Amino acid sequence: MSIVKMRKTVRKQIKLRMFGRTFEIGSAASLVFWLFVFIFTVGTYYMYGPGGGGGGGRRAAGAKLTAVVAKVDGHNISRSQYQNRLYYALQMQSSSDISQERRIKQAVLEGIIGDRLKMEAIKAEGISVSRADIERKKDELIEQIINVQYSDKAQLRKVLQDKDMSLAEFKRELRRTRLSDDDALRTQLLFERLQQSVENRVHLNDNELKDSYTEVKARHILIKPESLAEELKAEKEKQQPAADSGKPAANPPKEKAAEEAAQVKQVAEPSEAELEEAARKKLTEMRKQIVEQGADFAELAKKYSDGPSAPRGGDLGWFKRGRMDKTFEDVAFKLKPGEVSGIVKTRFGLHLIKVEARRQELPEDFEQKKEQYRQQVTAQRKQQAWAQYQTDLREKANVTIIDPELLAYDLLDKDPKKNAPIAAQHLAAAAKADPTNYSARYELAMLFEQAGETERAVKQLQEITQTKEGQSPSSSPQVYLKLAELLKKQKKTQEALAALGSASENAQAFEFTNYFVHLRAKELFEQMGKPDLAKQEQQWIDDFSEQQSQSRGAGAGTFQVN
Repeated sequence: MSIVKMRKTVRKQIKLRMFGRTFEIGSAASLVFWLFVFIFTVGTYYMYGPGGGGGGGRRAAGAKLTAVVAKVDGHNISRSQYQNRLYYALQMQSSSDISQERRIKQAVLEGIIGDRLKMEAIKAEGISVSRADIERKKDELIEQIINVQYSDKAQLRKVLQDKDMSLAEFKRELRRTRLSDDDALRTQLLFERLQQSVENRVHLNDNELKDSYTEVKARHILIKPESLAEELKAEKEKQQPAADSGKPAANPPKEKAAEEAAQVKQVAEPSEAELEEAARKKLTEMRKQIVEQGADFAELAKKYSDGPSAPRGGDLGWFKRGRMDKTFEDVAFKLKPGEVSGIVKTRFGLHLIKVEARRQELPEDFEQKKEQYRQQVTAQRKQQAWAQYQTDLREKANVTIIDPELLAYDLLDKDPKKNAPIAAQHLAAAAKADPTNYSARYELAMLFEQAGETERAVKQLQEITQTKEGQSPSSSPQVYLKLAELLKKQKKTQEALAALGSASENAQAFEFTNYFVHLRAKELFEQMGKPDLAKQEQQWIDDFSEQQSQSRGAGAGTFQVN
């Protein structure tokens, strides 16, 4: 069974008729799943999926999908492992917003990669879990289940009476029915122990504790090496010598012309090393202008920095340790006010840093409550250390993404402008391999729209909404809404109205993602001169606002729509 069909089965909503209106209050399967997740501790079941082979695969018959999704340091991530976790990740969403599936799929892959890297780290550090450890963990979880589900002790007594069981027998039944997956528990305990091992390395002496209250005010100039690709390519093309120093032939053979063109293209493509060298050269020149010639740091940042702080002259404001990239802040906190750093390399690119001021404000009762403050700061540092540890594992890993859809998303994250054409090819391949992969088709349509190819974008979206033999169409309101917008742009008013009606019809459940669909639908109906239809959208918005107000309880305020 494909993920599409499973999602329709599991997502089938329980409908309740009230006040002349039908409300969807969720599916039985999803409610049961959420209860299990809450009791068992969030993440375990989501992390490993169901036992056995299973088939969470969103795959049409005959689809040519690779058996391996990615490789991590030579280890395969299988499609079945990825699809199982993806299936449960999608179920944990409150709605089936197709525009969000890209991020969900990427998060699932990153989660699996992270788990693989942590398991390798566990082996390297010699961390282990015994049978007794697992049994103790089960005891803890059983107590959690009873405390959560049977907080009313009278209810617990009634359950025991109805089952004709003692409390000990009831606990044994819970262990058998709820906590049968020892492998998942073992892995969870291993991860916890790895985290504890990392956090236990964090210690603060008095000087370090005082330093935690130190702040610096800094600016930076960020150069992302990839941003220099076009500039460097143009320079290299200018320097490219003629392929033949003699007089060019009047009509060179096509093969030779193609070969020469390929040579020019090959030379013109800068390597990562060349891009970094160019970025370093640029920053070195800027530092010379600042330090030796008195150039204004902020003005250079406005003109050349690639960071979001560029319009503010690279101003990062005041910050303490733990807020920035560790390499970045280690340099920043060593600088004296007015000093400019050398070139600093982080995962974001290459930087110049200028510290403008430094201050330290200790609490008035610091000496009296030093140990209390030490505990607070240590807890924060432990969280930061664990996060940094995982980041370091990921950055050092050799990851190869094989699945074309996931590879497309990775390329778009790295450089959306440069990689859009090749990403579109990968998405088209993913859609061809699995016609029910609607997220790949949707993202491909978005790329067509960005490229100004509206007709191709419309065609992709229409294919998502059309029933074909052996597959079901997507009922995502976001698809119909985007289709309506593009059809309106093409002045195909009747088709746009039909698509907009489908968007509204498929967005009836009271969810925030649907709320935004109705807001946009109302706006478009008004633009297309359909006040009656816009009024219907406003009615849904009003009903949603009332439902939100009631769910918050009296005194929580009303959800207003202006």
